[in-house]
Amino acid sequence: MADTFERFKSSVNKGITTISVKASSSLEKSKLKAQIDSHNAEIERLYRKIGETAYLLWDNDAPDFRALNDMFGKVKARKTEIERLNAECAAIDERDEQKIANADNPPAPTYVCPGCGAKYETKLNFCRSCGTKIPG
Repeated sequence: MADTFERFKSSVNKGITTISVKASSSLEKSKLKAQIDSHNAEIERLYRKIGETAYLLWDNDAPDFRALNDMFGKVKARKTEIERLNAECAAIDERDEQKIANADNPPAPTYVCPGCGAKYETKLNFCRSCGTKIPG
């Protein structure tokens, strides 16, 4: 009976931990995804501007496309930032997985002797070092 209760308790604790971890991370990831969407929209705007500028240069018999270099640099910078933000999202996912996995293996309780400070992972009635009664 006690084993069944412990499994139930562990299952509930894991569920609560999972919900807590996911809820706290969803806001972080939402902000990052909004930034990614903003950068993607800016890249699309730059692509249109590059195309229009390239056509105007071609149409005016001005084959010098150096005027586009600034826009190319902006596109590259945005793509680099998107990569960084995606890596940050992946790091959040990895952190969450570790927190949830750690919920399966909670640290063993530590019992400390009030007399001498000796620590025990299992519940004892009396300290093995000094004989003081251990509460808990």
